[in-house]
Amino acid sequence: MGSATSEPEQVSHLIGDIYDAALDPGQWVGTLEKTCHYVGGVAAALQSHDVLQKSACFYFSWNDNPAYTKTYIETYAKLNPAIVPAMIQTQVGQVSTFLDFVPLEQYRATRLYKEWSAPQGYIDAIQAVPGPPSFEDHASAWPPQDDGDRLVSAATALRHQQKMCYKRAAHQDQTQTCQRPCSMS
Repeated sequence: MGSATSEPEQVSHLIGDIYDAALDPGQWVGTLEKTCHYVGGVAAALQSHDVLQKSACFYFSWNDNPAYTKTYIETYAKLNPAIVPAMIQTQVGQVSTFLDFVPLEQYRATRLYKEWSAPQGYIDAIQAVPGPPSFEDHASAWPPQDDGDRLVSAATALRHQQKMCYKRAAHQDQTQTCQRPCSMS
């Protein structure tokens, strides 16, 4: 999705890619890459968190570091202070950032930041909630097959959030790059 196409065309292509990936899971990695490029992120994942078990599952990802993804699943999902507030406060179809729930200085003091985020150059993460699976869904049916429109709405909102990240970083006189993994939880 290069700059030669208009934003409506980019969104249209992204919608098609998301629907195609919903029908053919083998396309999710490429679709996450395109989504990440669209929103200006550096890595993307389709994942879920189990708040009660304090666990995470990465279904598909793009441009992540497999070793860091493994340590997130094994260690840092349990320590992520933004997961519970994000699950409670982020409505289906909305976008939130890590820093919406944890102030920057508090985040920088966490083990998650020091050992997982900072070494990868991440200062924030943006996520969208496409909607929970229904009671009829099960692990083999995830991700949901009919959430293409919600994912595209989320991707558009993620792109807006990325622009806001740059503004916030400039306002806070950040010296770090505003790199954000984008996740569609």
